[in-house]
Amino acid sequence: MGKAVKYRLKQLPLYYKLTGMGSLLSLIAVFLPWLSYDAIVWNGFTGITYPMGYMIIFLSFVVFLFFLFHWFDKKIPKFPFKEYTFNMVAGGEIVLLCVITILIYNTFYFFTSKSNIELGVSIAAIGGLLIAIGGYLAWKEERQENVKKTFIHLPEQEPDKDLERYLKKSKDEHKILSVEESGGEEKDNKEDPMQGDQQPPNLKMFE
Repeated sequence: MGKAVKYRLKQLPLYYKLTGMGSLLSLIAVFLPWLSYDAIVWNGFTGITYPMGYMIIFLSFVVFLFFLFHWFDKKIPKFPFKEYTFNMVAGGEIVLLCVITILIYNTFYFFTSKSNIELGVSIAAIGGLLIAIGGYLAWKEERQENVKKTFIHLPEQEPDKDLERYLKKSKDEHKILSVEESGGEEKDNKEDPMQGDQQPPNLKMFE
């Protein structure tokens, strides 16, 4: 069982691996320290930026579920949007939330040297970036496949033998008609007394 799971993981495309790794990093990062102030340490769920942490963990959890569906080869429920679209949006939003969190920390705690921005925010931002890159690569892969399907070359068709026989027959009939018409003209020329060297009769003898 373990070997089969590892094998399926190795067989996954790169963009699925990136989204899985990025979502897992973002999930773990929410529980890591985000801000230390004096003797207090805050993670993604505590402090004044706790809404950012809840949004990040929700988006990361959904992306990680998509990854698990692909990993264990399960059918993904139908949604009104593409998976790669959600991944790109979710990854970009996670990075944006991390940037907003850092700006808030700098706004409220820049005046004291007792506060430090910890590693958890940076890890969450890296995870969001990996998710967005994975979504972009999946979109690019689908676009290339659509282009290949559009410009696929159809196999050469064999010539229609019935059509060839019909054209050959028509050509032969045309030759026969041409020969008959030319023969008929020669016969008419021979029977016409006004043609050739024959002269018309002298009419003076009847005067």
